[in-house]
Amino acid sequence: MEVRRSIDLAVDPDRAWEALTGHAGLEAWLGGPSSLELAPGGLGVLTDEDGVVHLAEVDEVDHGRRLVLRWVPVGQADAPASRVELTIERHDGHSRVTVVETALAPVGPTASPDDDDHGTWAQARAARWDARLGHLEGLLVASSHA
Repeated sequence: MEVRRSIDLAVDPDRAWEALTGHAGLEAWLGGPSSLELAPGGLGVLTDEDGVVHLAEVDEVDHGRRLVLRWVPVGQADAPASRVELTIERHDGHSRVTVVETALAPVGPTASPDDDDHGTWAQARAARWDARLGHLEGLLVASSHA
């Protein structure tokens, strides 16, 4: 099960990378206290605006271009661990940020390929990423006018 979302940002890729991965930027667009060691094997604790805490481990980093991590929400037995890939590409004079989240285990306690929980998980994750990316865009717009 995979969710893919993209957004075009009116900033250069370096600024987009800093907003996505820098300590202040990471906390701002996720919406809660967060830290992440940006190196393969690096660990992190990422908190979203709803207070959901994710434990994370970095798999790959190509500074300025790509971050791949695995994360699992704490205290949510029915939520699977997932792989999150964030990429930044120069696109028509802007930056395109793409996120791909892939569940690493079946979704739901008795999930099967025909189980409706798959659609529910994907819909919920897509909505969450749309909100996060929209928040990131809003923060970058606001900071460019400051």
